[in-house]
Amino acid sequence: MNEREIGRRVRMSRRGIFGAIAGVGVLAACGGDTTPAPAAAVKPATVGWMIWGGEEEKKVHNATKDGFEKAYPNLKLDLTVLPLGDPTINYDDKLSAMIAGGNAPDVIRVNVRNFEKAMLPLDDYVKKDKDFDLADYIPSVLETGKWKGKLLQIIGKLGPQVLYFNATKFKEQGIPTPREQADKGTWDFDTFLQAATKLTIRKDADVKQYGYIPYASFWTWINQGGGKPFNADYSEGYLDKPENHDPVQFRADLVTKHRVAHTNEDPANLKSWQGFVGGFGAMFISGPWQMARIKGKLGDAWDIAPPPLQKTGRPHMQAAGESLWNGTKIPDQAFKYLAYMEGKEGQKIWSKAGTDLPGRKSVMADFAAGKLFDDPTLMPPNGKVWADITPKCEIYPIIPKDATDAYTKAYNDVLAGKINAKDAFTEANKVAMISLKSK
Repeated sequence: MNEREIGRRVRMSRRGIFGAIAGVGVLAACGGDTTPAPAAAVKPATVGWMIWGGEEEKKVHNATKDGFEKAYPNLKLDLTVLPLGDPTINYDDKLSAMIAGGNAPDVIRVNVRNFEKAMLPLDDYVKKDKDFDLADYIPSVLETGKWKGKLLQIIGKLGPQVLYFNATKFKEQGIPTPREQADKGTWDFDTFLQAATKLTIRKDADVKQYGYIPYASFWTWINQGGGKPFNADYSEGYLDKPENHDPVQFRADLVTKHRVAHTNEDPANLKSWQGFVGGFGAMFISGPWQMARIKGKLGDAWDIAPPPLQKTGRPHMQAAGESLWNGTKIPDQAFKYLAYMEGKEGQKIWSKAGTDLPGRKSVMADFAAGKLFDDPTLMPPNGKVWADITPKCEIYPIIPKDATDAYTKAYNDVLAGKINAKDAFTEANKVAMISLKSK
């Protein structure tokens, strides 16, 4: 998912919350039963669910819909999947308008800080639902859906950001792969830039291949650089400090100074994962959902590795989950879909397709062991990195829209070469602090 679309995904954040996932690849639950429990009696209803996604996500949403309706014959799902990349559609804006009009879908995926007043607390639903199986849920992941002491979202889809690389192109240039350098502890911003420079190929004035395809957000680079952009409750912003804006400048310099990454003027099909599978770039940073997109489309050998990390850097994590709109007239039935989607069977449907990592112990164990996939070749050679990197991740910040907009504008100005990161983010931090302190 590119930087523009990342703003649409749900981002939850607690520092260090994924420590409980360490070692999950060898959990005894590896062989656990993922068959859903018999459906409890529930009154007939049609549950509304609106989400965004590309073709791969749409397939899995439909598979989840089919599984849900089979598990609960009295319930139907009214599924709407908004297309990714359509500049005329903004999920949050569309949902806000629907909420204001009293016709929002029953199940929603949003930033809890921006939509807190529209969300139904889930604590009692989880406690009462015998099928939810709290013991199988990774506790720290479940805690991530809480805000101000209330469980407002069930998080279950994890997206640690790793580096995808074209192993064939590294071999052609005689460069040690990111995997090899990470194993030696030498994979940082300097060695990343060195590799990206050698992997950028020009012929006359034309670029035939970029070393890096910018895809991950600037927040990802702040984490990888060892920054700490906020305090624990996100009421204070520190983007005016060098440890936070210096990584942003490095990220922008890949385009504007070093010219080892594509620009906004390059054709859309040469950017993001399309550019990677098309051979236009040798590296990009993203989450597990790219496995399904790359499989069968890239002829070269490819693999994954930890992203480049400075000495105090951390990988970045996106985490997605579902909430109930507090205006729903069928909360019990709507929760059944939410619980199914983030239950063992729902997470199994998603993870075996090569998309997000699961938040349940039994499913995560099978995922990490490579036992879950319908097509085992979806897992790259270094697939163990998924389980290795997850406990080390920092999650996307949970901040108000006004603060997000201020920081995003600052980044876009830096990327356009209008201003340096220090000045842009120092000013943006002043603007953002108003909304950070007010909510």
